[in-house]
Amino acid sequence: DKLTQIVNFCKRSYFFFQFETTVDAVVPVRVENGWNRLAWDITTSDGIDPSTAVESRFDAVMVCNGFVQFM
Repeated sequence: DKLTQIVNFCKRSYFFFQFETTVDAVVPVRVENGWNRLAWDITTSDGIDPSTAVESRFDAVMVCNGFVQFM
């Protein structure tokens, strides 16, 4: 199906994605190396327990929200 194709593409393309996760913060960070000398610190959690918060740094961010529907 189409959703499986999209997930497989992301896995092959070195994308990091996480389902059923709350994004608590997206913060731009100046860096020496990187596109336009910019990176992003992303804080995620399970949305319930603050002790589950994890911060990661990424070169780029794409926010997708909602349902995927294919005809």
